[in-house]
Amino acid sequence: MWIRVSAESTPMLTAIWDHSQIPTLENKSWPNLVGKPVDEAVEEIKRDNPNLHVQKLEENSPVTLDLRYDRVRVFFDKDGKVSQPPNTG
Repeated sequence: MWIRVSAESTPMLTAIWDHSQIPTLENKSWPNLVGKPVDEAVEEIKRDNPNLHVQKLEENSPVTLDLRYDRVRVFFDKDGKVSQPPNTG
């Protein structure tokens, strides 16, 4: 967010940051969720960090290659079980 302020009649722009929205690298991987039902895994990740965007994806689903530390992809198999450790990125 940007706001306009002035200092001695000279207009300036100052950035204001909401630090609560800065992603953290805490709990970046959840290997303990492999084999659990996908919905249960998603809920556990959201409890650990409610600021994360959690996506459920079938194994071998195409995904973008962009790196986002506010996102977790949870891949699951045909039985609805987590097939690999979910992690941020």
